[in-house]
Amino acid sequence: GAESSFFWSFSDTGGGDLWNLKQSKPYYSPIFLTPDSVTPAKHMEAMRESVEDYEYLKMLQDAIKKAKPSNPALTAAKELLQTAPSRVLDAAGADNMSWTAPKNRWIADEVRLEILETLMKLQ
Repeated sequence: GAESSFFWSFSDTGGGDLWNLKQSKPYYSPIFLTPDSVTPAKHMEAMRESVEDYEYLKMLQDAIKKAKPSNPALTAAKELLQTAPSRVLDAAGADNMSWTAPKNRWIADEVRLEILETLMKLQ
């Protein structure tokens, strides 16, 4: 049901340089900013992937609307559309931000592949 996305700040560097590991203030920008360079951080890549994930779900929603009622993949496609977000967001450990925490780090990719396979079946 998402229709938009927002990010706090692309320029809030806490007055410092993230390349400096002794940064004393929080660095909120998803990019590493220096006077002469801009380098995307992992956070920026995560935002890009989240936009793509939204597009996959939107494509699935549109394909369901266009599919013939007799398509044998339609019921599974509708269920996938309903369950895909929670399967990723509610997966065990997904809310634990620690890098060392055990979790399924591939669940989003697995669901993304399921969506692509289902889109093929709905054609």
